[in-house]
Amino acid sequence: MAEKENVARLMKKIWICDGVISSAAFNLRPQIRETYISVLRECVDTFDNINIKSHAGIFITINGQQLVGGEPFESLEIKRGMSADCVLLEIRKAIAKLASKNIKKA
Repeated sequence: MAEKENVARLMKKIWICDGVISSAAFNLRPQIRETYISVLRECVDTFDNINIKSHAGIFITINGQQLVGGEPFESLEIKRGMSADCVLLEIRKAIAKLASKNIKKA
C-alpha cells in the first residue's frame, strides 16, 4: 500500500466561483445522515471509466467520534466551548482551500 494517494472529488458548477471551491462541496448531507465525503481514487484502473469502481470515502473523526451529517456533535461543544457547526465549517473550509490548489477540468 502506498503512503500517499491522490483522490479526486467531482465538483458541481455551483461549488466553484472564480476558481475558488466553496466549503459546501464538502458538506455531510443531513437528509441521508451521510458519514463520508465521496471521492475517486486515481490509482484504480477504473478511475476514468463510467462504472466508478474507484469510489472511496473520506471519514472525519474527532476525539474518537465520527461526524455524521445532521447529527449533533456534543463532545466538541462541551470540551472546547465551540459549536459543532463552527468546527464542521472550519473543516470544510480547510478541505476546500486544499482542493482549490488542484482544480482540473474533466
